[in-house]
Amino acid sequence: MKKINQIVLTILLGLSLFCFNVTNIKAASASISGGGTVYVGDTVSVTISVSGVKSYTYLVANSGNLTLMSGNTEPMGFSDESNTLTYKVTATGTATVSFSGQVSDGVDDKPVSGSVVFNVISPSNDNGSGSSSSTNTQPEQPKQETPKEEPKETKSSDSSLVSLGVSEGKLSPEFKAGTTSYKLNLPEGTKSINVSAKAKDGKASVSGTGKIEVKDGDNAINVTVTAEDGSTTVYTIKAYVQEKAVATLTMGDKKLNVFTNVKGAAIDNKAFEKTKIKINNTEVPAWKSETQNITLLYLNGDDGNNFYIYDEKTQKVTSIYKPVGVLGQNLIIVNVPANLQTRSNMKFTTIEVDKVKFPGWTFEDESFKDFAIIYALDQNGKEVYYQYDSKEKTLQRFSNAAAISQEKYDAYVKEKENKEQTLMYVIYGLGAGCVVCLGLAGYFFFHGRKPKVKHKKVDIEKEDYENRFHIEEEDE
Repeated sequence: MKKINQIVLTILLGLSLFCFNVTNIKAASASISGGGTVYVGDTVSVTISVSGVKSYTYLVANSGNLTLMSGNTEPMGFSDESNTLTYKVTATGTATVSFSGQVSDGVDDKPVSGSVVFNVISPSNDNGSGSSSSTNTQPEQPKQETPKEEPKETKSSDSSLVSLGVSEGKLSPEFKAGTTSYKLNLPEGTKSINVSAKAKDGKASVSGTGKIEVKDGDNAINVTVTAEDGSTTVYTIKAYVQEKAVATLTMGDKKLNVFTNVKGAAIDNKAFEKTKIKINNTEVPAWKSETQNITLLYLNGDDGNNFYIYDEKTQKVTSIYKPVGVLGQNLIIVNVPANLQTRSNMKFTTIEVDKVKFPGWTFEDESFKDFAIIYALDQNGKEVYYQYDSKEKTLQRFSNAAAISQEKYDAYVKEKENKEQTLMYVIYGLGAGCVVCLGLAGYFFFHGRKPKVKHKKVDIEKEDYENRFHIEEEDE
């Protein structure tokens, strides 16, 4: 009996110990605390706590306006503990810190999540309240002074020029701050030039100016502008120094230099073929067109380098040859031959068409003050005349006939009719006069003749003769 009682007591003791352990098992959980109204520049904390767990995992994220300063956003552990995250408040608005993960009590796994919200206001705003989605909230943080940030020094990035000049020649195109590439033609014998430049910003520096040495042919001159912040802009001058001329030709009073180096010279016309001809026993580049029977030389004059028409027989330059495009027409500027320069009721001069100058004529008649005639060659090398309307800005083929106003035309017609009528009267008068003259001539011819006198032979005595003769002598 005693043994049975011991067995029962042992069983009861075991059952009591089991029940005690079961009642002491805690359910696994996790929570987050924090949130409320805060100010820009504050430092705030969020605490994530776990309890009754054997293991857990979770991930933390924020919605912006917060910068993490300390704390682990991805902790993992096997006992009850808490994790505090510290943030710097960076901007006004609403900031949310949330977590999600899984906890385990050793038997069951349970998902957990939570979040807190911060209402961020500026330091000058004393109103506002924060809110939290969790049951545990952090008391409102006291207002803190926002440290004043020192203003950052801003450096200028302006690396442009307000002027760029050279002591010799002329820049092409004219200087503009936004244009960084220029051309410069220098005369033969140039050894150096002075380059001047001024930066727009007084804090910017300029290099590459002053006395610059140059050589015959191509030269590259770089002017560099360095802004205050270190950024740079390079202005390039492509200077070409003319080589020594091998010959000099003339066209009127204009002197043209001949060179063996014509780098960059090209003509956009398939009718021409590049070749060489001899001038002063020196071979120089030339362009010939068999179809147009034209020889061109690339010569240098006071107005720079241009193509000119060269007569190989007379060994003279006869005209400039300058292809241009104006108002939809592809024309070639040439000089007008002397025998064509004089036109009735017109004045030989220079006509500007679409900023291009042509030789041509203006009308003396005021009725045609808006019109002019220009002379040029077409792409086939044939001479053409165009009438230019300066008011409408148009070109039209000119028939080469004289142009007169309607008033002058009417006066011309009337004058012509009067002349014709006068001429008829003169003709009629001359005809009548001729008839009268013929009549008079006939009358005098037939009625103006003297009758013939028949002489009779008479014998005169000698005495009578002497007496008559004597008498005549006394009379004398």
